Amino acid sequence: MPSDAFKTERVVVSVIMHFFQQILEDLNVKYTVRYAKQLFESRTDSGSLYGIKKMLETFSLSITAIRIMDVDTIQYPCICLHEGRYVVLHNPPQWKNALLGEVVLSVTDMGVAREPDYLKHRLQLILIYVMPYITALAALFLAVASFMLPLRFDWNMLIVAILNVMGVYFSWRTVAKECSGACHDVLESAGSKIFGLYSLGVIGLSYFIGSLIITLFIPSLAPIFALISCVAIAMPLWSISYQAFVVRSWCRNCIAVQGVVIATFITELLFHKIDISQLSIVPFLSTVSLYIIVFFVCDRVYSVVRKEKIYPKNLIFTYRALMSDKSVLQSIINRGDVRDTSGASTIVVNNPDAAGFEMGTDIHVRELFLVISPFCSYCRELFAKLKEMLDSGKLKEYRVVLLFADEPAGLPVYASVISEYQTHGAEAAMQLLSEWYESLKIRKFRKIYTKISTTSELESEIERQKEWFYRMNFSGTPIMLIDSHQISHMLLEGISG
Repeated sequence: MPSDAFKTERVVVSVIMHFFQQILEDLNVKYTVRYAKQLFESRTDSGSLYGIKKMLETFSLSITAIRIMDVDTIQYPCICLHEGRYVVLHNPPQWKNALLGEVVLSVTDMGVAREPDYLKHRLQLILIYVMPYITALAALFLAVASFMLPLRFDWNMLIVAILNVMGVYFSWRTVAKECSGACHDVLESAGSKIFGLYSLGVIGLSYFIGSLIITLFIPSLAPIFALISCVAIAMPLWSISYQAFVVRSWCRNCIAVQGVVIATFITELLFHKIDISQLSIVPFLSTVSLYIIVFFVCDRVYSVVRKEKIYPKNLIFTYRALMSDKSVLQSIINRGDVRDTSGASTIVVNNPDAAGFEMGTDIHVRELFLVISPFCSYCRELFAKLKEMLDSGKLKEYRVVLLFADEPAGLPVYASVISEYQTHGAEAAMQLLSEWYESLKIRKFRKIYTKISTTSELESEIERQKEWFYRMNFSGTPIMLIDSHQISHMLLEGISG
């Protein structure tokens, strides 16, 4: 029986693995889900018989593709496609006549079917599972030993240093906006900047970096830092109130930062480090000076990083000149990774097939497939450009399909858009999505979503999009594909006629 570690791992990746894991189970192949998942995701043809054949050969299985002309000659076990899913047959099924003319994968010379370095991979899984417990035991032993040995740990310093490292991490995530969902309601609100100029994320980042420097390298200023932690406790009170009553949205990273501030204050309080008698003018001004210097450096670095994201004007001119040559664009498309988009989404917001039929014209239809997120600033810009091009007729030869990245916090948004599409059509759905990108008020959309009746059609579309998104293993949005070839979304303007 597999251990709890392997059971947990299989649950986590079950959405992505789909049929392939079941095939391995049915063929009694020794494998680890971690390796099989990596193999499955490394190929763009994982959903085809050819892809299955190549993947199974990695496990030392002999696989032969055979077109069935006589059902009595089928060799078992074999793999075939039945009712839309791949199954392993060990014996002739009642529906074997349905295989006539179909291609099956015959498995011969089973031998010892296992993945390469199987024992090594099993050991890795065991280590991944037990290491947190070993670490916890090591920490417990260290804590007990610190009271038994003549040497004593400065637990206050250790805990505060760890908290400051956590603060740096979460503050950086707020600065880099490495989060999704309602975080962006907070990070893009008016209250996210002091005097409309300095980002609270940068201020928090510089605070934790300065505190870490004091804790590790300037312990003489530690009493002043302990007193400052009392003043800093006002920040979580303001931030939580602002998110709860003004923005009415919650930023996970912001909450984590405020949690670190509160934990630091409690730590200093419990270790009796807060002592007003320790306050003196020179150490206080020295501490404030350190914070100012660190903040200035962080703010300058942040400004430089933001400027680097702005494309120089001469690059825009070069891009437009290149895109005027359609052979260049076609070459780029042909080199893009191939992603099978068939059946991934039914949200078609522009359909030349229907228009061409009505007008009696012969249009060579291409597919423009876009994967977007409700909370991605680049997706917002891309959608605005897409809508402008659709309204002006620049994409008349493209069948434009939308698919939403799966984000739990974004469900009210994309479920509302999908429902609007299914109820009132593409134009209404595009208008609703425009309202979202212009307002970014998820609370409003939550209210709208509560009024939407959850139909089987809506659930089916959400599940269809979610399944495809996870199977593709995308790491970010937006994603743009033309005729199943993935290319940069920045080339959208260049594809119109």
